[in-house]
Amino acid sequence: MKILIADDDLVTRRLLEANLHRWGHETISAADGEEAWTLVQLHKAEIGVALLDRSMPGLDGIELCRRIRSTELGGYIYVLILTAHDALADIVDGLNAGADDYTAKPFHPAELRLRIQVGLRIVNLERAMVQANEKLRTQAMTDSLTGLLNHGAAIGRLDEELARAARDRLPLTILMIDVDKFKQVNDTYGHAAGDQMAAAVAARIRAACRSYDVVGRYGGDEFLAILPNADAAAGSAIARRLQDGLRQSPPQFEGRTIPLTLSIGVAAVEAHDSAATASAALLRASDQALYQAKADGRDRITVASGLAPSAS
Repeated sequence: MKILIADDDLVTRRLLEANLHRWGHETISAADGEEAWTLVQLHKAEIGVALLDRSMPGLDGIELCRRIRSTELGGYIYVLILTAHDALADIVDGLNAGADDYTAKPFHPAELRLRIQVGLRIVNLERAMVQANEKLRTQAMTDSLTGLLNHGAAIGRLDEELARAARDRLPLTILMIDVDKFKQVNDTYGHAAGDQMAAAVAARIRAACRSYDVVGRYGGDEFLAILPNADAAAGSAIARRLQDGLRQSPPQFEGRTIPLTLSIGVAAVEAHDSAATASAALLRASDQALYQAKADGRDRITVASGLAPSAS
């Protein structure tokens, strides 16, 4: 992490830089508050501690601290105010502005080093907590077997993509994908083979879709692909590419090829309808289209006409 130094006194800046470099820290420096604020915005992911002079022309350390605290920077910056005025009122002003600590000028190097170590320790703990929370959030949204979004997360993304389609007046298509006779795979080869086949199908779906499409495990052997800015024809083309790829290169388990086929229900919302379509209606249409594909002999793609399915 970098340490930001903001002080209008050149001698103080050079002295701080020399000490911090000797202690093994990387620094960036500013001669006034506005320059420091620009550096904060440019290096917000790298700055861990900010040493701000209390009195600078224009934007002083107190106002700069307020600006840092009132802006979403993506990570916590530990603010230490440097002040030549150690009166209680100045200290209170700094702490009220959101500063974490203060030290008087001229500073004592050993004391300043310890205060900076405290700040870095707090920032490291905060960043570790953020990473842990993000890991938990990802785990809560991910299907552990396939690595795809789980059911709840996929539905949440469908709501988001429908809202985006409505706002931008764009089409949207979803594919409801079912592995035909998947129970026979489990019964014939065992559940370990079934798990591997589910993971293999998930990887094939991800590969057949575009980079910005959303793929989730809807449940069991069913998968949901959300295709933004795609009409029914584009969605059907992706579905055919998926089916063809699986036929031409079936997955294997312990050296044995396991042929798999897919039934796919396609439901599309055209741009002029996107503002009025709810995710539940679209899911229901794709599910009915999938049911029709299975009823017609499986290994088929059935496209819903609007929100009422018709075979193709």
